Amino acid sequence: MSKYAKTLFKSAKIIFIMGILTAGLGYLIRSILAQKLSTETFGLFFAIYNVALLLGWMKGLSFSSVLHKFIPEFAIKDEQDDIKSTFVFVTLFSLLTSSIVILITFIFPEQVINNYFQSEIAKTLLFAIIIFIIIDEISKLI
Repeated sequence: MSKYAKTLFKSAKIIFIMGILTAGLGYLIRSILAQKLSTETFGLFFAIYNVALLLGWMKGLSFSSVLHKFIPEFAIKDEQDDIKSTFVFVTLFSLLTSSIVILITFIFPEQVINNYFQSEIAKTLLFAIIIFIIIDEISKLI
């Protein structure tokens, strides 16, 4: 087997094992939450979490993944100005869309959010999870 195939197999094995471990950890966390929280609170949390994740995936339009492709290409070609302009554009776009999502969540009528999720704490929880997703997006850019 060539050196490249061995490296590929070893890397695939590591990714597979980590995938199994994270799936098991996710299951463990969900089961602990299901035992500790009431049925209503557990359902509310995951409903809001899934809506926030959907907004998080849509808001960036996957521009942050553009960095993974173009920055190495520009680095190989030694085009430092293109690296800087691509990073600045993606960062500004992510911050702009994040700000829009936060403003919509904050300005959106509390009655609509609370009636949709049928809970009084829905808007606060949604706002907190969206803040987390935005901080996560910024940490990925860094």
